[in-house]
Amino acid sequence: MKLSVRLTLAFTLAGLVTVSAVALLSWIASANQIRSAIDRGLSERASALESFLQGDIGTELRRNPTPNDAATEDVRADGGGAVLLLDSGDVVGGGVAGIEPLPFLVSTQAANALLAGERWFFSETARGETYRILATPLPDLPVGQDASITLKGAFVFDVVTSEEQAIKDLRLRLLLLGVGAIAAVAAASWFIGRWLSRPLVALTTAVEHVTDPSSSPPERIELDRTDEIGRLADRFNRMLSAIEIGRAQQQRLVADASHELRTPLTALRMRAEFLRSFKTLTPEQQSVVDGAVLDVEQMSALVSDLVDLASDSQTPGEPPQRLPLASIIAESVERSRVATGREIVLDADDSEALVHPDMIRRATQNLIDNATKYSPSDEPILVHVQNGTIEVIDRGPGIPPEDLSSIFDRFFRSSKARTRPGNGIGLAIVQQVADAHGGTTFASNDPEGGARVGFTMSRHGDMTDGAHP
Repeated sequence: MKLSVRLTLAFTLAGLVTVSAVALLSWIASANQIRSAIDRGLSERASALESFLQGDIGTELRRNPTPNDAATEDVRADGGGAVLLLDSGDVVGGGVAGIEPLPFLVSTQAANALLAGERWFFSETARGETYRILATPLPDLPVGQDASITLKGAFVFDVVTSEEQAIKDLRLRLLLLGVGAIAAVAAASWFIGRWLSRPLVALTTAVEHVTDPSSSPPERIELDRTDEIGRLADRFNRMLSAIEIGRAQQQRLVADASHELRTPLTALRMRAEFLRSFKTLTPEQQSVVDGAVLDVEQMSALVSDLVDLASDSQTPGEPPQRLPLASIIAESVERSRVATGREIVLDADDSEALVHPDMIRRATQNLIDNATKYSPSDEPILVHVQNGTIEVIDRGPGIPPEDLSSIFDRFFRSSKARTRPGNGIGLAIVQQVADAHGGTTFASNDPEGGARVGFTMSRHGDMTDGAHP
């Protein structure tokens, strides 16, 4: 997962938690404030009712109950009112001025709690309305002329449908506001994540550029900042300078070593060729001279391979050309037939590609040479060219499965190939040529026996920068 995506997710998650917490706490605080105001109003009305019932007018009314609305305005409200609870457990209303019948049923649990002297708030819903109710105990007050009935408490209530609806509406608004805020946080997080990760992306691209041996030296990273990312960019730029100096020194060393090695090898080969031209040599002497000539040729080829690998040179002196691959591969096949006397079968289509011909010839030659080392002398070597892919098939023992992923590494030698000639460079050059032509290498074992080794290339000219002169 990209760093910018991770930052976006992290910021969005933090925003989600923060917005949710703020919205939830705001809703709880607002709902509690509204309900607390309602409860305070009910408490005030309950206190007024108690004072009224204990006063002179209240005493007279309890003895001779008659309506008297003017004396009890402070215990009534629009849509609200109160009822009394008698010691018998009955709930009555309308017997005392200002005492209204409840529009809902009082549960037995609520009545028992009030008889036990408990004071508590609760809510009920009836007939499409929501009521907030305060159950409050009262001092034992006699009712009637014979004082045979005693008041135990009262239920003071009010209609709170609009207030509860307001609380629900507030919850919906906060939910919608929270969703919008989270979406805004996610969008802002995406832009911030992209902005924060931009210098790291530049560093990553530069590092990938450096690790590609076919690429040109990367440009310096310019960051006008002094934080950790700026320091990292500065150290990276210094590292690039050191790498470029090292590469330049390596190329000079390779060029000097190449000259120093090839000059004596050329002279040695000329002397060996001169000795071989003598007609007076005995068969034993002729065999020794022929062996010396072969050794010098192998040494010269090894030096050339080492120079190419060490210098990371993928750019020959020739310009790239769009040519039929069959004509290029046919030259390598014919040269190998003459040199080895082996049967080499070419099966090629008419596909074309933008290539450096010499590099393709050399890579194909290395594949064929590798196949001749492991294939029996009486078995043909097959070369397939199709859709920009070059594949060489032999009938040898095949490649150990554990070595398939390593055979194109430099100087790699399978443990089963130690006794055979080779230096582990030929297939590394094939890898180098494939990289230079925007392709890849591949290797597998043929179901009929032997190995299938080759490489692909771009047919559209998508070569790496290092492949262009």
